[in-house]
Amino acid sequence: MKHWFIILFYIVVIFSLILSTVLLIEGKAFPDKPADIFGYELMVVVSGSMEPSVPLGSIIVVKNGGYGFIKPGEIITFRTGNTEPLLITHRVAAIKPDGSLVTKGDANSAVDNVSVGLRDVVGKVSFTVPYVGYLAIFARSKWGGILIRTAAGVLALIVSLDMIKGAKRKIVSQKNRMMRQF
Repeated sequence: MKHWFIILFYIVVIFSLILSTVLLIEGKAFPDKPADIFGYELMVVVSGSMEPSVPLGSIIVVKNGGYGFIKPGEIITFRTGNTEPLLITHRVAAIKPDGSLVTKGDANSAVDNVSVGLRDVVGKVSFTVPYVGYLAIFARSKWGGILIRTAAGVLALIVSLDMIKGAKRKIVSQKNRMMRQF
């Protein structure tokens, strides 16, 4: 049982470090654009308008394309504003006859006051990873980047030492077996 817990712990930590590193690199290289990985954009939720479905601090994974197949009830990310575009993630409440979308945040009491045209849709939300976005936000800070890199190095060192220790035990065990044969 302990062995599986350690493996699961390593998987979660390594996944979080990789995700944070990707978001850190993407954020430094393209500060005005969300991280894009194989046609999926990773974004951090910075408001509570979609709670409890999408908690504040979650990472959302948005699939680009497929705008013609949007249905009421689906969660989408779209651009709003002309001078400084803002990305918003809300649920589609209805589709107007002209094809524009009526959206609403789950935590909001009323629908949004502006309809969304299909050209403004970034994509559909495929899934969310609750609260991991806090780590991504922290990773984009100066001290967060330093801490994430240090943690990755320490984790790599611990895993390497554990592998060396296991290999050493195996060698000693084989040596002892060979000595018993003589």
